[in-house]
Amino acid sequence: MFFYVKDTISYKEIYIEGIIQFPKNKVYKIVPKFQGYIINIYLPFEGTPVKKGEKLFSFYSPDILRIKNEFLITKDSIAIEKLKFLNLKIEDIFDDSIIFRSPISGKVSKIYLKNGDKFNEGDIIMEIVDNNQVLFIGDLRKSEANEIKIGDIIQAKNKKGYIREILPSSDGNFIKVLAVFDNDGEFFENNYEIGKILKPIKGIIIPKDAVIRTGNKDIVYLYENGNFKKFEIQIITDVKMDIW
Repeated sequence: MFFYVKDTISYKEIYIEGIIQFPKNKVYKIVPKFQGYIINIYLPFEGTPVKKGEKLFSFYSPDILRIKNEFLITKDSIAIEKLKFLNLKIEDIFDDSIIFRSPISGKVSKIYLKNGDKFNEGDIIMEIVDNNQVLFIGDLRKSEANEIKIGDIIQAKNKKGYIREILPSSDGNFIKVLAVFDNDGEFFENNYEIGKILKPIKGIIIPKDAVIRTGNKDIVYLYENGNFKKFEIQIITDVKMDIW
């Protein structure tokens, strides 16, 4: 009996369990270049999402009032440039309380002061983490280490990321895999996730009845140019025929 075979590319699924972390080098510290007192913190809870330009806190500051009075008298651009240097906007200094707005979008990760507290130039009022990208830090069995490489696509929560680093682990049976994902609010710090990598495997599709089992070997006969040739094959069953 003759069977037709065809070339194909299938995909082996590799699963990695891990934790989401925010990059430490993307933490923005809110540090004023002036003295004052906190009147109201608009985002009083750590973990609150914030958008660029959103109000962070209102404050009173004699330093800023002097710049305000300078602008009201001179109407020139020097006062406006001073405010830009201080990360303030001219329209936010005319109310009784002055507004400080977020310079980035992200999440409030730390709040160091409360309403009524005095702050000095250089004090840290709060920290905001830029979570537009997140790190996935996972563990992969060492036996599968040769099946992945830096740059491979990895999927979690229907989002695609890429492997940035492959590192040794203190556990000799595993390696550490660091992947990067763009984040539009679906990933949260310290959340458990499962990453999936699909590795392409080039082969041929063979009908099951065409395989002859002899001892611990799988054999097929290929008919080509009027002759039969015997081939030992490796059968792979834990694969997918489509990607993502």
